[in-house]
Amino acid sequence: MFIVIGTRVTMSFSAMEAFECLYFSGGTGSVGNPYRIATKDDLVDLRNKVTTAATTDQFRNKHYIQVTDIDMGGTAIWTIGTEPTQHFTGSYDGRGYTISNMALRRGDSYARCGFIGTLDGSAGSGVLKNVVLEKATLSRKGLNGE
Repeated sequence: MFIVIGTRVTMSFSAMEAFECLYFSGGTGSVGNPYRIATKDDLVDLRNKVTTAATTDQFRNKHYIQVTDIDMGGTAIWTIGTEPTQHFTGSYDGRGYTISNMALRRGDSYARCGFIGTLDGSAGSGVLKNVVLEKATLSRKGLNGE
């Protein structure tokens, strides 16, 4: 809501809107206002929020859109949603933009490896579409840790 008083503009947000706008490059994670992924820091943050026990339930079932090409510059990122309790149940739409020079890592033999390790497609959730990976590397330790 905007209130214009003279030359001053005052904006009013609910506490939840103000809190949720602090994540990624904008958005609230809803279908109508997905979180915007625009930088390598956004991608690393997405991985951390989905895969960290304290925040996994808050972020794994949200909606995300990529809004520009992202060059990871060789930055290593661990797989998003690797454990059975951390399946990615939201949606990520790359919108045809490229994620380049990403080093995908997974350190143990149990977990899945890739951009998203475990995608839960039950009840129409868990959508990954229009993602373009260019010059990406993938590494994972084997069963014996090598």
